[in-house]
Amino acid sequence: STWGAPDDEGFEDTPLMLSPALYATEWFATLFAYRAPVPTLFRIWDALVAEGPVVLYQVALALLYQSQSALLTSTFEECLCHLKTFPDESIWEPEALMACASQFQVVLDDETEPTL
Repeated sequence: STWGAPDDEGFEDTPLMLSPALYATEWFATLFAYRAPVPTLFRIWDALVAEGPVVLYQVALALLYQSQSALLTSTFEECLCHLKTFPDESIWEPEALMACASQFQVVLDDETEPTL
């Protein structure tokens, strides 16, 4: 699988070898509440109520997409730290994050498995 949008040349060719279980479990278990600032959290939750669980996957993909330059130049440990803390606060700007998230088309099969 790839993390980039279909038009991102080269991005899908660089494996980070990070299992989503190492960083994304917190994202989904807390519905992003563990890290997102309150305005962003409310925007994510509003979209979740309006559009359903597909929004959670879109936001996760947007976070990865917006972090790609930092991730692709980091070690395994640095990547993991970045994905758990998101040191660049600008990634959490609500409208920009949701605009990026809306570009990803995610289809949930049987309401359990995401298909990217």
